[in-house]
Amino acid sequence: MLTDTAIRKLPVPEADKLIGAGGRDGLYLMLRRTGRRTWMLRRRLNGQWRVETLDDWPKLTALNARRRATMTETRVAEVVTFGDAADQFYRQAIEGVYRSSPNETQAYLVRDCASIASRRLDRVTRADIVQIIRAKSATPNAQAKLLAVLKKFTAWAQLGGLIEDDPCIGLTGKRLSIPAQQPRKRKLSDDELVALFKMEDEPYGRLLRFALLTGCRIGEAMQFEPDQVDGDVWTVPMTKNGKPHSVPLSKSAAAIAKAGWPARSYNAVFSHLVATGIGWRPHDLRRTAATRMRDAGVAADTIEAVLNHAPPKLQGTYQQPDMVPAMRDALARLDVAVAAVIEQGGAQREAA
Repeated sequence: MLTDTAIRKLPVPEADKLIGAGGRDGLYLMLRRTGRRTWMLRRRLNGQWRVETLDDWPKLTALNARRRATMTETRVAEVVTFGDAADQFYRQAIEGVYRSSPNETQAYLVRDCASIASRRLDRVTRADIVQIIRAKSATPNAQAKLLAVLKKFTAWAQLGGLIEDDPCIGLTGKRLSIPAQQPRKRKLSDDELVALFKMEDEPYGRLLRFALLTGCRIGEAMQFEPDQVDGDVWTVPMTKNGKPHSVPLSKSAAAIAKAGWPARSYNAVFSHLVATGIGWRPHDLRRTAATRMRDAGVAADTIEAVLNHAPPKLQGTYQQPDMVPAMRDALARLDVAVAAVIEQGGAQREAA
């Protein structure tokens, strides 16, 4: 039986985990990989599983959670549309977990599932799911990601009692004939860099150029606030690994940051690039930054530090150097390399 002492000793899991609290009252504790611990009631009513969230531990202690469980009657889940459920899923299971760019995940549910957004969730069929996934056949990697997001979403909905049967059960990439994912290798060419720096400052030009010159994820760039900068170092408050990340700003990046840009969603940026016929995507800017730094003679471990990639476990445990000075030099080199391309591109166009 779970006690407050036992809960305090539970390690943070790599993935969300539901564990029984003991007893027959249907009380469970949801351990989230963010460290959050939430009491839930899971009971069967009229042949269907119903789940109700009580409160977070330790605000609600183990003893009081059991008292609540014995006094609480399970409520019948309300009927919701796919779109409403997807919004709940985003706020509860994505926004606080996919730290740096949750809107990329949300886009799969909003953009690709628009045809069933207004349909009752419990009337969405496996055939609907298959049709939506097959509609992205031109981009196999995106197909695989969409399948993964939908499987996570429908499992969440079933656990929450919003649906009785999971329409994604048994769906795999192999069964849907989705080719194995290939790592994306797209980088911006010199001409594309010149075009990026000619893009209108607002609403997307400055944001995208800032992402390139810092090597950060677009979702991290969207978090930027002036008060996050100390001297020339920008501290990204929330990143993919759940830890703050220090990024020295080059002169060009600092100038762009000072000018600022309007708040925009990932989906809006993505849609703009597609609508205007631009072939690269926001994440390709990170690959471009890494490649240009490497070409400028920056060491691989410094590039990894700029990109905020986690080092191998033992290396991260025993080697903890201050990488900011090396990162400052690396991003200054990137600034110079990009400026040279822009200047050369402009000169060539004047000569032509």
